[in-house]
Amino acid sequence: MALVTLAACAHVPANITPRPRPGPNTQVADYVTHINSSSEWEHSQWYRPTDPYETTGFFVVSMAGSICLDQSGAWVIAHHGELYQCGVSWRAPLGPGGKGSRLPSQ
Repeated sequence: MALVTLAACAHVPANITPRPRPGPNTQVADYVTHINSSSEWEHSQWYRPTDPYETTGFFVVSMAGSICLDQSGAWVIAHHGELYQCGVSWRAPLGPGGKGSRLPSQ
């Protein structure tokens, strides 16, 4: 009986992913923001003139203020204060005097 219980506990369901570990593409999540239009993106603190025209969707913002540029899905789940693994790269916000400003919804 103990062997059956141990085997049952050892199985991890396929829909549960392991928590991210500290690494080069991992930062602590602060919040998720939704950017609705290209205009909103162009006025954000993360905009760069070389960005693709259609940069909209849900983005994770880290405690350091960087944004995860991974747009692989229509939605994203990130919990405040937990590590978040960015699939592409993190982008730091523009410094003082940059074109962008903080999004009005934040």
